[in-house]
Amino acid sequence: RLSGSLGSFLFAALLAYIVTAAVTESLTVPLAVMLALPPSLAVPAVLFAIAGVPVDASTACAFVAVSGIVVNASVLTVDEARMRGIAAGSAVDAVDLYHIIRSRFATLAATSGTTVAGALPFLLLGSADAGMARALAFVTALGTATSFIASITLVPSLAALFPDWFAMSRLSSIHAQK
Repeated sequence: RLSGSLGSFLFAALLAYIVTAAVTESLTVPLAVMLALPPSLAVPAVLFAIAGVPVDASTACAFVAVSGIVVNASVLTVDEARMRGIAAGSAVDAVDLYHIIRSRFATLAATSGTTVAGALPFLLLGSADAGMARALAFVTALGTATSFIASITLVPSLAALFPDWFAMSRLSSIHAQK
């Protein structure tokens, strides 16, 4: 059991926010990125809870790994939204959303698909000591698949609802033009 580890997970989330904020030169972009985490982690967590599977250290490691995959996929989508020139206060229409999703779809599908495909064989391991590998594979496969869905639906929807979150800072736009 991992009792008392909530503080550690919250600290890790704070560090992820700080790193994402530094890389994107924004305090709001990491919010959009981090909002993709709950659905991506909730699907395997809920299924574990329904099945009565305890969350141990190996399962927690799988959730951490999936968190990195989720952040990476979301950053790709956010980056595309920002590169498309979403400006503060401007409306994002369906055509903008289509182009955001379309331009990153192949990359996201390839990375997500290969990660899921790589995890699936471990679900079929039959030895008695393969429980850890199956738990890692389960969380990785479901979390990554959910992350793919979140990155092509949730993040572009946030761009439409909150375009100010995605507007590039003056310094970022200067770097993007070079």
